[in-house]
Amino acid sequence: MTRGPGAPPRRTGAFAFLSEVDVAFTHGRALERLERLPDAYRQYERAVALNAANPRPKAALTNVALCLGRLDVAGPLFEHLRDVGYQPARAHYALGRMAELQGNLKRARAEYRRALAFELTLEAARSALQRVSGTPRAR
Repeated sequence: MTRGPGAPPRRTGAFAFLSEVDVAFTHGRALERLERLPDAYRQYERAVALNAANPRPKAALTNVALCLGRLDVAGPLFEHLRDVGYQPARAHYALGRMAELQGNLKRARAEYRRALAFELTLEAARSALQRVSGTPRAR
């Protein structure tokens, strides 16, 4: 069987059995670890475009988008992840973080409380709730 001129290059080695989505996602993870966030963002965006039903690349894209200050991208994706029930504690925490960044402390407190309702041990949500509530952190 011959491969046409528009066919993607054949993968070998570690990537031989991965789908195009997995390749883009894996590249995004590597770039994120190297702190090359704009490049990671593009790879995650590609993975989402290739398979919009897969929540893992969406979650990664939302996290990088938040780090890059792309609230216009992160917000709707976090809401979608929350609505489909993908890592609900982390989705509520992220929505709280976004609300906090936008100065909406009432919504931030509500989202952090929802995150803790799903996962009592989520220390980031506990710390954030104390921060926006103005209460000293208990040791």
